[in-house]
Amino acid sequence: MVAAGRALAAAVGRQRGAEVPAPEASARLDAVADPEGLAGWLAGCGAADVQVTTVEHALPTDPVSLWLLVTGSGYRGLLSGLSAEAVEAVRSDYLDQLAGGTPVDTTTLVALGRVGGRR
Repeated sequence: MVAAGRALAAAVGRQRGAEVPAPEASARLDAVADPEGLAGWLAGCGAADVQVTTVEHALPTDPVSLWLLVTGSGYRGLLSGLSAEAVEAVRSDYLDQLAGGTPVDTTTLVALGRVGGRR
C-alpha cells in the first residue's frame, strides 16, 4: 500500500500547495507486520495458543476499489479540511496515478488465540 499512500499524499499536496508527507507505518505497527511479530505481541498480551494466518490479497486498481482504500482507511485523514471540490480534485489526481496499474498489495494477517480459557 506504499504506492497508494505516496500517490494520495502527492495529490493532496498539489491541492494544499505544499508537500504532504506520505503516511508511514508506526514502529508499533512494524512490530506486528509479520506472523511471528503478531503472535509474539498477542502472547505478550496474555493470549495462548496463538495462530496467525497470512491472507494474501491484491486490490484491483479500478477507480471504485482505489477510492474505497482511501475513504475506508486512515488515509482519509489526509483529506481533512479540504473542500468538496478539492477532495474531488484529489480523487481524480490519485486515480490518474494508480487506476489500471499494478494491483495494490493488501495482504492481511488474521490471528486467533485463547484468553482465560476461551477461544
